[in-house]
Amino acid sequence: MFYHGLAWQPGRGFLFSHVVNVVEGPKADRLLISGTHMVADVFCGDCGEKLGWKYEKTYEQHHKYKEGKTVLAKSKITKAFDSTFY
Repeated sequence: MFYHGLAWQPGRGFLFSHVVNVVEGPKADRLLISGTHMVADVFCGDCGEKLGWKYEKTYEQHHKYKEGKTVLAKSKITKAFDSTFY
């Protein structure tokens, strides 16, 4: 997991290098707080709720570290414990 605090409407988000159980929507250029980026919305693989977006391409050199990473809304992340894995 790669953490980075990011702005999210209406709260904070986390930047992950790897996520599972999500489905990506179509890619599109979107104007975000940090500028224009090509992103794809990501949705829960089970219920289909929008969880955040994946940076597909950034157009400014100082944002290249975001490419291929996914932002998930803090409000959409829950801590779950399943004893079958421990």
